[in-house]
Amino acid sequence: MNDASEAVRKLEEGCLKQSLKEFRGLIEAARDDPRRVSNWLLARQYDDSLTHDEIAQELWAMGCLWPNRPRPLRREGAKPLRIGFVSSDFNCHTVGRLFHPLAKALSSLSDEQKPLLYGYHNGSYKDALTASLAQCLALRDIYGLSLSEAARIVQDDDLDVLVDLSGHTKGHRLALFASRLVAVQVSWLGFTDTTGLSFVDAVISDTQHVPSSLAYRFRESLIYLPTARFLFEAPEETPGLLDRDVAVLSRGEGEAIELCCYNNLAKISESTLVLWAKVLERLPKAALSLRWRSFSDEGVKSSWRARLASVGIDPKRVRLLGECSYSDLMQSYATMDIALDTYPFNGAMTSFDALWMGVPLVSRFAELPASRQGLSILNAIGLEQMAVDNDADYIDQVCKLANDTEKRIELRNQMRNRLRLSPLMNASAFAQHWLAAIRQAIDLQFEATPR
Repeated sequence: MNDASEAVRKLEEGCLKQSLKEFRGLIEAARDDPRRVSNWLLARQYDDSLTHDEIAQELWAMGCLWPNRPRPLRREGAKPLRIGFVSSDFNCHTVGRLFHPLAKALSSLSDEQKPLLYGYHNGSYKDALTASLAQCLALRDIYGLSLSEAARIVQDDDLDVLVDLSGHTKGHRLALFASRLVAVQVSWLGFTDTTGLSFVDAVISDTQHVPSSLAYRFRESLIYLPTARFLFEAPEETPGLLDRDVAVLSRGEGEAIELCCYNNLAKISESTLVLWAKVLERLPKAALSLRWRSFSDEGVKSSWRARLASVGIDPKRVRLLGECSYSDLMQSYATMDIALDTYPFNGAMTSFDALWMGVPLVSRFAELPASRQGLSILNAIGLEQMAVDNDADYIDQVCKLANDTEKRIELRNQMRNRLRLSPLMNASAFAQHWLAAIRQAIDLQFEATPR
């Protein structure tokens, strides 16, 4: 079977069309291998040439490749609730960082409320965050195990609910869910969209990511949290993340406006570049900084300079910055004025990081759930006006903020408090809402007629 590493590398470098071509070749070589289709489906989330309905149709079609097995019996009258989580990212990855505050909050509940938590780690990399999570849940290593070996471990834990934190992203173990080991199976956190899979019973989301008008796209039952679908934890509270303080610093006001985006290059679509070209045209003294690990390669930098020039952006106005320590990355926000979100796939942790460092975010959204992450975050901190639904307003918002020094200073000074006082950092309340959503998922599956 062909190796997907070349297609993944192309995606990392932001070469979406080439990546899709590689993934398509892999599918043609192994039409009945759903893992190859998962690679394709993830890459299609970044594709701005597709409508949100076309993306949903592809996700639903993927479900035909998996076997349909009967649901096991529910554990009757057993307490406490037993919840398992499957991920390859129980470390200082976006998913690990967003999951960590929930794991801590759930493990801190009273004995009467506290569920038994299990984690099934399908990744080889472990760090201080992994060790911290192991204090909150029973962490099992399933990396490198066969399906039958991993399934036996999950079955032995006799779960009520199994939660997938990956969707179609790298390192998933959807085959465990296809085996129908647990009576109720839920998708949350790592994938914003429908999985399209009949053996995933419910998706936990929020009304900003998936308004009721778009619920038809989901094959699963949709369960809404009353606040945003994720939590943020102050970086200094995340084990192993920082090696020094990253305090918000005042921004020296010169003539040049500094714009930035530290998102995965796969998220920087042609639509995004055209938007940025128009922003830079309106702000002739502005500079843009892009940061991603692939820019440590001079060949990637060269191809990106050509790509920027092709949409009318002077490459000399754009800094292409490679990998650095997390502390250095965070401190680099001290010289930035505005963070530019990508479209149609928004940032998540990069948006949180920028806001934590006092840099306001401007985001563009539409119907695709991945395009609504910025909206969800900004709405939760009372800055929903900075998430807009059309290109003209995106450009206007950036330019308006660029020309309003007092507003930028005000936002920089108040941003951390906005986050701290928002539902995004209220882990105890979120844990209660999240547990209620899990109980709702259980009730829905055993009250509903078989699908």
